[in-house]
Amino acid sequence: MLDKGETTQMLLKLIDACTECRQIFHAESSAWTNAVQRHTIEKVQQKLDQFGIELRSEIRRLGDHDDLGIFPFETLRRYSGDVAFGRVLDRYQQALNSRLTPHSRAMLKRQYSDLRQAYQELDSVQGAG
Repeated sequence: MLDKGETTQMLLKLIDACTECRQIFHAESSAWTNAVQRHTIEKVQQKLDQFGIELRSEIRRLGDHDDLGIFPFETLRRYSGDVAFGRVLDRYQQALNSRLTPHSRAMLKRQYSDLRQAYQELDSVQGAG
């Protein structure tokens, strides 16, 4: 039987990573001069926000949300936005390699695929700019 607590812990780490990455991009926003880059990064921020909401909903669906604040997380604050975004993708890979409920796994696969595509788009825009 899958441990809902283990799944919840992984989801919490992803919520934290998505939130921090979005905040890092927001803090860097004054430096964006290229309109295409700005638009792409804003889309990434929206995805990170949306996925954070979905992850929270999944935790509520699992019904295992007691003592949510007890898990220590690695901070992404020391990274630039694009490096932090890469770390978010790493955390998704770690989560997908762990024991998850089938519903959580399907959601994370979809989110990971969307974020990978956004990461590649951002990389392309930054390379062109």
